[in-house]
Amino acid sequence: MFALKTSTLPSAAALAAALEEALAELFELPVDGTPVRVRGDFPDLDGLDIELDQASWRLENPPPPRGIGEIIPEFTAKSFTLKGEPIRMEDAYLTVGLNALDVTFGFQQSEQGKPLLVLAGGEGSVRVSISRQDIERLLLTGAKRAAQQQGVTVEETGLELVQETERSARVAVRIRAGRKILVSKVTATLEIGGHLAIDEGLNATVSGLSCKGAGPLSAVLSTIVQQQLRKFEGKRISLTGLSLGAVRLHDLSVVAGNSLEVEARFGSV
Repeated sequence: MFALKTSTLPSAAALAAALEEALAELFELPVDGTPVRVRGDFPDLDGLDIELDQASWRLENPPPPRGIGEIIPEFTAKSFTLKGEPIRMEDAYLTVGLNALDVTFGFQQSEQGKPLLVLAGGEGSVRVSISRQDIERLLLTGAKRAAQQQGVTVEETGLELVQETERSARVAVRIRAGRKILVSKVTATLEIGGHLAIDEGLNATVSGLSCKGAGPLSAVLSTIVQQQLRKFEGKRISLTGLSLGAVRLHDLSVVAGNSLEVEARFGSV
């Protein structure tokens, strides 16, 4: 869950410092915030709270590391919360909330041999929400900027989310753009389609992206948009920015409509 630079945590203060250092490598944190709050005495804590409100997480971050091998218990907490209301992802925003009771954290090695502090046990729930408008911004902001550099103005966009299965949705985007040539204007309309699936690690994967257009400007606009969409095709994007460690999710639900709502529980079934 957290890639630390040490596996030695002698106190609550040392835990807080190590977690803040790990979070700072994943997120751009607000300068005036206190992202980690540890309550009680180590190693049997009353609570551990992580606040990522207004933190920024970038798409170019690698996927969260995965642990391998045995988990060695390190400390417990009566409660654990993690929230980001919101977390920024490029030009889009999403909200994340995790609440758990009677949790155990332990150390596990990453595939690169580094210490990972992972959530090894406990009961709780996690929820992620991102609006349709923010998904649209995430997919199209880069394309709009690239189009402007070619003298093309994106005049109107629209995104639709349609539920496909319990864990996936179909994404349909419509773009209308124009370019002024002398005293006239040429236009184009593009339709982009694809699929969005959520796995048990709360990772989103976009696949099957297609783009077709109509109008004299469609070839230029289609080339611009497809160049920007390539960075999303098949890419696994963590919706929390963090791995959930060794816990296994159940009752995972994905609801698509005016927003994408992902909820799951972990612990006893």
